[in-house]
Amino acid sequence: GVYTTLSIENGNSVSRRREELIELHTARLVRCILPIVCRETSESLYENVRDYVVMCLDAVGIEVMSESPTCMVVIVLWVALEGTTTGSHLKIERITMYVKEYTMKSIDGPNVACILGPPRKNPDIKDVLWMRDREYLEQLAPPGAADVLLCTEHGDILEGLVTNLFVVVENGDGSCVVQTAPVDSGVLWGTMRHQVIGACRHLSIPVEYRCPRMDDRHSWKEAFLTNSMRGVSPLTGMSCGKENVWGL
Repeated sequence: GVYTTLSIENGNSVSRRREELIELHTARLVRCILPIVCRETSESLYENVRDYVVMCLDAVGIEVMSESPTCMVVIVLWVALEGTTTGSHLKIERITMYVKEYTMKSIDGPNVACILGPPRKNPDIKDVLWMRDREYLEQLAPPGAADVLLCTEHGDILEGLVTNLFVVVENGDGSCVVQTAPVDSGVLWGTMRHQVIGACRHLSIPVEYRCPRMDDRHSWKEAFLTNSMRGVSPLTGMSCGKENVWGL
């Protein structure tokens, strides 16, 4: 099953941000399904998935959010290929939706991410198997870590278990560029990542699609994680200890 997670704020997101949520999370699900279903045209797939996202948002009633300022909504599409005499086509076997009250945790002290690696096995697909695959990395992480970061054996940092990573890099002339790993390097297309890149474009802040390298850390000025539930989460540091799977 492929899934997407979104946050709905009490009383306003369903009305004011409805179309934005629909388009963002439809795009996320379609990107996860396309590698599985090569013969389905992207246009028909998009419309098909969009209908399911709309149906799920319609099912989230305002009363569900009455006790909490924010709700976490997880939409899971269980996908299969159905064979016919003319070929095969996409079939959504089941839809599962989880709705839970969500309270953003305040960060009072250091917010440090731990670099452990390795990259995902299926970087193009956000599926429920990833929750199982990442368990051993979660157990290796020090208590209170902002997230576990994945890296290559050469020290290229890709993303977190549930986040995307951005680093602000200072060039030799004193200017800065926002650096984040490109999707084709094996990272997930994140909805909040997409919004941050759009904001940088709107503000004329240059974005470089390149994996931040641990060897270049002397040029890092700032770093932050993005996630659909946490939003933008500034980091105070990144650590790489003996638990790193590559021995970095």
